[in-house]
Amino acid sequence: MAQAHILLRKHLGIEKINTIVSGSMGGYQALEWVIEEPEVFNKMVLLTSSPQESAWGIAIHTSQRLAIETDKTWNELKPDAGAQGLKTARAIGMLTYRNYEAYVKMQTDDEHKLDNFKASSYIHYQGDKLVKRFNAYSYWLLTKSMDSHNIARNRGKVEDVLKNIKTKTLIIGITGDIICPVAEQKFMAKYIPNSKFVEIYSLYGHDGFLIEGKLIGEAIAGF
Repeated sequence: MAQAHILLRKHLGIEKINTIVSGSMGGYQALEWVIEEPEVFNKMVLLTSSPQESAWGIAIHTSQRLAIETDKTWNELKPDAGAQGLKTARAIGMLTYRNYEAYVKMQTDDEHKLDNFKASSYIHYQGDKLVKRFNAYSYWLLTKSMDSHNIARNRGKVEDVLKNIKTKTLIIGITGDIICPVAEQKFMAKYIPNSKFVEIYSLYGHDGFLIEGKLIGEAIAGF
């Protein structure tokens, strides 16, 4: 994916980029791009990202692909093939984008119900919303792409690759993120020479990088 960005940069005639800001999978691409073209960037901001996909992340993505593949329409040659499987894959993802604290605080029912719980409704809603705007084949390949993320591939040890990054770097982690936990951002900050680590508290876990605009903006402004 970073190679696609490089081709676009060259096509547009852009020689220098002051700051690249990317989160989650976007952070994977930003790291690769900065490693491939270090002379292009002055600064890099990574949010809730990591230098390589973890075994935990790969297990999550494999579970999502299994959900898609169990849909009996998965192999049909039509745009909406695998839609129900995609909804289930999204449901699996929603368990990791947020966390226990977020669900308990925001999706706990006020009444003593036996069914039709708020948490259930929320999961169905998020799955249906994604199916309307996304494709199961694209989602399947997207998870495969994330699984393959590893900046050390054909470059040596991950620590050494990080040590060779000279771009001034701000690394932001979010407390409660269970997909890319702060331990992964602290690891990068330990080895990238000219880097700073900032930890932000958010009820929203991994999704905090999409929601906590004010806190993230303040961290970047001070960088």
